[in-house]
Amino acid sequence: MPEFVVPEIVDDEFREHYRGLIQTSLLRTVEAERGRRVRRVRRRRHGPAAAKPVSRSRLRLAAPAVWALAVVLLVVDAIVFGLESWATGVADVGVVALTAVWFLAASANLRGPIPVPAAVAEPVEDEPAPADPSQEDDSIAGLELVRLPMQRDGGGHVTDLLAAAPFSPAGWQMVACRAGALRGMHAHTRAEDLRIIVQGRVALGLRDLRAGSPSSERSALLELSGEDYCAVRIPAGVAHGIYAVSDAHLLVGLSAVEEDDELGCAWNDPGLGIVWPGEPLFLSERDRNAGPLSILVEELRKEI
Repeated sequence: MPEFVVPEIVDDEFREHYRGLIQTSLLRTVEAERGRRVRRVRRRRHGPAAAKPVSRSRLRLAAPAVWALAVVLLVVDAIVFGLESWATGVADVGVVALTAVWFLAASANLRGPIPVPAAVAEPVEDEPAPADPSQEDDSIAGLELVRLPMQRDGGGHVTDLLAAAPFSPAGWQMVACRAGALRGMHAHTRAEDLRIIVQGRVALGLRDLRAGSPSSERSALLELSGEDYCAVRIPAGVAHGIYAVSDAHLLVGLSAVEEDDELGCAWNDPGLGIVWPGEPLFLSERDRNAGPLSILVEELRKEI
């Protein structure tokens, strides 16, 4: 630390206090320059993001305080050492520099809030055209998977459930399933079944029990998701059941609502030929006590 020669004054205590102020100011200047060098090195090595950004709010608060302190020191220098002393000259330069810093800190560029870009509405994107309702799945004759028309935007989506549906149901049911629940197997003698997965993921097990059908005694297992919004048309005479892979909600519609139209069999009958994703954690009392597949086939073919 360099020594500063302070002119002789009457009060030795004031002289030591003044020497301490100068040394403290010099230490702060050295530390500030060291910090600037470190930031420059970081910027060269790692890019601009590595340099610590300067806080504008702190600069706005610190600049007036430091400027006021410099003015006080300038007045004290002028009184103690005279207007033409070297200390007064140093204080003059400091006041001018701090005045410039204060002016920059108070300018519109630093004081104004950071502009936030206005929210831009995301364009509405139409989903691809729904599949041709006449297109049948290769696994089971008469089974149709129709993708429903969906319009997505930043807030979600709007989906038309009936515009592309294979038929207009006579009634709707909302079915909620917890993960691991299994509902089935069921079969209708006259009504067609329409299922739409609204939320979650399910496995749809199918078995064609119709005599004379091109796909008679054929089984299938379809994985459906609420993100796809597909309508599945299940013909009469095709046994079906759902296994909830996750918590799920689905809409179930029937072409005709008749109390005696639904039959059922055990979900795990070996004759079904369906390998479910897992053992069911929940079964309704009806499904738990359902009979074998052979009785369902016999009853179903009497009605069809």
